[in-house]
Amino acid sequence: MKILSFSRCPFVGLIVAVFWWLGKKGAQQRKNEIIGGRYLANSVKEINQFLKAKGKLSSLKIGDLHLVENSEQQNIGLHGTVGTGKSTVINDLLTQVRKQRKRAIVYDKGNNFIPLFYREGKDIILNPMDARCPNWDLWRECQDRADFETFALPLFPDAKSGDPFWLMSARLLFVATAEHMRSHPDRSIKKLLQRLLSISLAELYDFVQGTDAANLVDGSIKLVAE
Repeated sequence: MKILSFSRCPFVGLIVAVFWWLGKKGAQQRKNEIIGGRYLANSVKEINQFLKAKGKLSSLKIGDLHLVENSEQQNIGLHGTVGTGKSTVINDLLTQVRKQRKRAIVYDKGNNFIPLFYREGKDIILNPMDARCPNWDLWRECQDRADFETFALPLFPDAKSGDPFWLMSARLLFVATAEHMRSHPDRSIKKLLQRLLSISLAELYDFVQGTDAANLVDGSIKLVAE
């Protein structure tokens, strides 16, 4: 009887091992395996851990949820009625940007963020109706003659009819005058317009003398220009 009892032990152990293996195999087969596409995460912590493991954890976050690194400049949709916290989210993001010494471009149509974040002497306001907006500089916008020529195209648009001489002359005179004024330390849009519209033809000729626009206000063409 003792011999029979001892012989049953390996058999019972084998049966237990087989059932354990079958149970584990069945559990693995019943388990969902994601082989592609997207899935709904169970928590924000899970997403952050996933991004960190992939090396894509951004330093910016909305609440506790970190953004995907290098995607911060892509679109983020904030939906909700008044008082749901859209501005609060943006305020928090801008605060993070400032703490991390990064830059941001803010379209502040409702003047909600300038009172909170604007720093005199550091931040730039691009609004022609705001006295704090820096003046636009034509000569910093146009770095060379080709830029002036490109700028002159919409300023003097093509006409559907008429002699193209007048159009081309206006463009050439503008380009030559603006380019000549680049070296003037007191240059300004106001003085450019005065040169083009207010001074006499003789003064304009003296100003553009030596340029390809001088012929337009000299000699026989002078009478035509007048």
